[in-house]
Amino acid sequence: MAKTLEEREAEEEAGVAGMKHKLECVQDEKAANKGAILGMFALPFCIWGLYSLMQPTGELDDAAKLCYVLKSIGPTVFMQWFLFETMAKIRIAKVKAGKCPHPWEPDGRLGGGKPTPEGIDALNPSFYALWVRVCQNNFESTVLNTFSILCLSLYCGGKMYDCRLPVALGYMHAIGGLIYAYAYAFVGPNHRMWGFIIRGFWQNGATALFCIIRSFGFFAEKPVMLFWGCSVGLVLIVCILIKIVKQKFHLSIPEGQVFGYKFEEFQAWSPKDFEAREGYNLM
Repeated sequence: MAKTLEEREAEEEAGVAGMKHKLECVQDEKAANKGAILGMFALPFCIWGLYSLMQPTGELDDAAKLCYVLKSIGPTVFMQWFLFETMAKIRIAKVKAGKCPHPWEPDGRLGGGKPTPEGIDALNPSFYALWVRVCQNNFESTVLNTFSILCLSLYCGGKMYDCRLPVALGYMHAIGGLIYAYAYAFVGPNHRMWGFIIRGFWQNGATALFCIIRSFGFFAEKPVMLFWGCSVGLVLIVCILIKIVKQKFHLSIPEGQVFGYKFEEFQAWSPKDFEAREGYNLM
């Protein structure tokens, strides 16, 4: 009888549990699930808290709505500047010591001119490689978040929440982005979900869907119901799709291996470079 997805995942967890050296992206997969669940429940409460702390805006015309939101969330770009500036300082501190690649080299290298890690070593990225990914992903999310909440502001007011809602979403993106950066680079790739959801990445899609539906004039009398329907419904659909994809493709992985390597290979693995083994430590 074929094993269930849960049985296979339990076997995989046991198969890599006794590794001599910690490999976070292989051993701590459950951290991603926990972080996602926490984010899905925490984000609405955080948004509600920020929304309640701000003074009501009253009725505004479209231009005033955009100006209010831009004036409020514009300073949160400091988060992205801080991440980029930190990346520059890490490079200054480490590149001359041969512990960080030059800007024109592949980010995964452990030093200037050094080979890019291959095999299982590639699953244990350096802090610099993770921080580059943090900066890139947060920048992508910042663009999506900014456009979605600016569009949302035009549909606020009246029977819908006022413009404090997009501002609260903008603030949470900045706060969540910092959590995402710390968890991703200092703890490990699987822990990035602790900040990924709470910064509103899935909410960006829900907000955009809300705006698309409202642009056709639908739910003009019940915009709040539509907003919650999009926010909860889209996340539910995404979770179902994740489950379907895992059920369909995960079970096709040959037993006794994961991430393309056998359990025995993980058990015998030792990082070729000490810096790789300490990949999640800045100094």
